[in-house]
This record gives sequence, structure tokens and C-alpha cells, in this order.
Amino acid sequence: MPIFVPLHPRRDRRVRLLPSIRFGTERYPEKVARRLRVLNIATWSMTAPHAFWALVLFFDSTTRWHSIPNVVFALLFAGVPLLHRLSPLAGPVPGIFILYVDLFVLI
Repeated sequence: MPIFVPLHPRRDRRVRLLPSIRFGTERYPEKVARRLRVLNIATWSMTAPHAFWALVLFFDSTTRWHSIPNVVFALLFAGVPLLHRLSPLAGPVPGIFILYVDLFVLI
């Protein structure tokens, strides 16, 4: 008997397009994996506004060049979860560094 029976097949297809919160945390103990999942959510929540403002500023003809730092920081934040496979601290340390540089540059 299946554990999960999809009630709404259309909704289940859309959920598959969302990134997995457990990305890069499979081989760690639960305590470390929980911390890394929080980091994944935090970096994705920082990527979304940067990507949004990069698009908004790119389509504004007077401030087109202002979108470049937003694109760079969106890509850097999106890449932090990829560092989990190196070590448990390979993601958080660059993530904090990128956050401080982001606050210094964009504010």
C-alpha cells in the first residue's frame, strides 16, 4: 500500500519544480542537516529579492547598470547550498561573508 497517494495530480507536478530543501544535506547527521536546511532556506530567501530587483532595474533604462550587483549577489547566494558537499562549514562561512559584503555594497 503506498504511503503517499496524490489527491491532486496537477498540484503534485508543480511541487516537483520547487527546489528540495534537503539539497546537499543527505549525508550529514540530522542535527547538522537541520542547520544546513535552514541555511538553504535563508539563501534562497536572499536570492529571490536580488533576482527580482535585478529584473526591475534592468528594464528601467536609466538604472540598467544597477542590476549588475543584484545579479552577482543572486548568483552567489544561490550557489551557497552547493558548498555543503565539501564540509558542514563550507556553506555557512561564505554565506555570512557574502551577506556582509552585500549589506556593505548595496546599502
